[in-house]
Amino acid sequence: MIVKCLCLVSLMTWSDMWRILLLVCISAYSFVSTTDAAFQLHYDDDRLIGISYF
Repeated sequence: MIVKCLCLVSLMTWSDMWRILLLVCISAYSFVSTTDAAFQLHYDDDRLIGISYF
């Protein structure tokens, strides 16, 4: 699911990307209460890769 979002964002222009990111942040914020760690990892690829291999 995250990969699909990243692929879609890469196809957008910068102006569209900021709008999409803003909507994603707002919609994801309501989801943070149950998946706080996943939400943080979503924005830190290096940390996500490191933790996924531990």
